[in-house]
Amino acid sequence: MRCLIPTKLIVAGFVVSLAFVSSIPIHAEEPGSTNTESSTDVLAQFKAEQKAVDDAYASYEIGDYKSALPQFEALAKKGNRNAYGVLGDIFLYGRGAKQNFTEALKWYRLAATKGSNYAQTKLANMIRCADGTVRNDAEAFKLYQQASESGSVAALINLASAYADGEGTAQNRKAAFTRYVEVYSSGKYARARKNEEVVLYLCRGVNEGNSERIIQSYRDGANKGSVSDQFEMAFSHFYEVDAARNFEEADKWFELATGNDPDLQYRIGDLYINSYKVPDDYQRAAKWYRLAAVQGHKLARYELAALILTGKDTGFDKAEAEKWASFTDMEERLKIAETLYDRGHKKEAFDLFLLAANQGNPVAQFRVGKYYLNRQIGLDDDREALRWFKMAVEQGSRDAMNDLGYMHYYGIGVSKNDAEAVKLIYLAADKGNKDAMKNMSAVYKDGIGGMPKDEAESAKWRDKWNAAKEAEWEKMKAKELASS
Repeated sequence: MRCLIPTKLIVAGFVVSLAFVSSIPIHAEEPGSTNTESSTDVLAQFKAEQKAVDDAYASYEIGDYKSALPQFEALAKKGNRNAYGVLGDIFLYGRGAKQNFTEALKWYRLAATKGSNYAQTKLANMIRCADGTVRNDAEAFKLYQQASESGSVAALINLASAYADGEGTAQNRKAAFTRYVEVYSSGKYARARKNEEVVLYLCRGVNEGNSERIIQSYRDGANKGSVSDQFEMAFSHFYEVDAARNFEEADKWFELATGNDPDLQYRIGDLYINSYKVPDDYQRAAKWYRLAAVQGHKLARYELAALILTGKDTGFDKAEAEKWASFTDMEERLKIAETLYDRGHKKEAFDLFLLAANQGNPVAQFRVGKYYLNRQIGLDDDREALRWFKMAVEQGSRDAMNDLGYMHYYGIGVSKNDAEAVKLIYLAADKGNKDAMKNMSAVYKDGIGGMPKDEAESAKWRDKWNAAKEAEWEKMKAKELASS
């Protein structure tokens, strides 16, 4: 496991917030008050406190640690939590004082309890590396969680590493993968390395950000079977961080790190065609999708079929697409159509939707109607939209009911008819369409289609709409949590 410590946050992150640490007494004069302290005195006090902060950091930044030590000790006595963190660094690294792990731990703990994610990460690193204390991976893991939740990139990487190697928690390669992608894809880790704001704490000293030494340390660990180091090697080559971009090398380490997990194979396939500032590689994406598909991963099957059908250079032909996705199975055909649509291949998706719609599938009929209503892929015929929506409504499609109501309300492809619009929208809302719920709130608010104005009824539908949105959000969060 690699422990990451953001060093320059000491002089960059802390100094920004220190101006607001000291509490400035604000006095409101009340009738009969005997308080004679003037605003000039308050301002003078604040300026003096800020000067003490500035002087301490000025000493620290130029390397005058002997002067900085008593200055930060004075700030710490006044309860300045950022001073606690700096004192932790002073004693951890022996800057202006003899190296003293016990003192470093004391100051980091004080800052950590005050919510400093910097100190939480540093404290976790010391506990993980048994510096001045007994190694306790479970405690370190909890501290990494706290720090990462409040934005520490270093803590998030260490959390990923803990999940990968099962240190302080059960091994969870998916949770590790999710966090590595979050950090690497954002560019935060890359910037931190380049600015030397993050160094590798190897439980045997500090490596001051030399790219070759960083990659070599990962390679050594990866060759010895460390899953976290295998992930680091893979992502370093994939995202071009401290190493040249090399997909072949990335694949080599991904294969070891994933443990043949089909869901991770599927997600790596996604990386090869959905990563910001990383060139698409359809053949590699198809390779990873196929590895997952062989193990029965449904989404991988659909993605593989969709890639092949859009004519991408996957190295596979249409026969391979048909092998992994049945085009005679209605559910699979719709899944592939949705995948194609989400990937931006609307024409190819329309062909599959139309095929299913002509076979009487209401979901496909609704989707075809939406193509016409929204003027997609050059389709421009309101009467066709109306026709497809009507067919879907006859089979109980709540989505089609809402959109057909929309067409009646605005007179699109049909004579304007508010009463018919309200009837259709109500049916859709009653069946659970959240957009229709919002529309029903407007119906009662404005008294549309012969309905009376009724604020209470409008509020009821608005509450239902908000509840439906919240339920949808919770479902999405649960899905993300399950995948992580």
